[in-house]
Amino acid sequence: MLPLLANLIRMLRSTPANTDIVLVRIDAVPKKEWLHDASTIHDASNHAGGFSYLPGPLPRTDEVREALNQGQSVWTLPRRGRTREFIQGVESLAGVVWARVRPDTTLPPLAALAASAVHIRGWDDDA
Repeated sequence: MLPLLANLIRMLRSTPANTDIVLVRIDAVPKKEWLHDASTIHDASNHAGGFSYLPGPLPRTDEVREALNQGQSVWTLPRRGRTREFIQGVESLAGVVWARVRPDTTLPPLAALAASAVHIRGWDDDA
């Protein structure tokens, strides 16, 4: 854990000051512990830019973990229960980022339920 934390702090220290950082709590981590850790990371990083936090936690689900471990898109998962909450959390995070990058426009709808990996034009070699 310590090497991972040291790498994170090094990365944050070298992040340009005009970069806003958004931290996200995963549901499995108790809120009080996460707030303490996030505060410690912020203080240790000496990052001159802004830190903010996604309002709610992202739930931890076996379906999401399995999809990611198999290289699948979470957009291919059935939208029910905690997996639906996870995807809604990702949409919230996308909204936070979009509002900072393009404040004069609204976030376009994210991917619908797909039977295969989501294709995003321009992100692969065939575009």
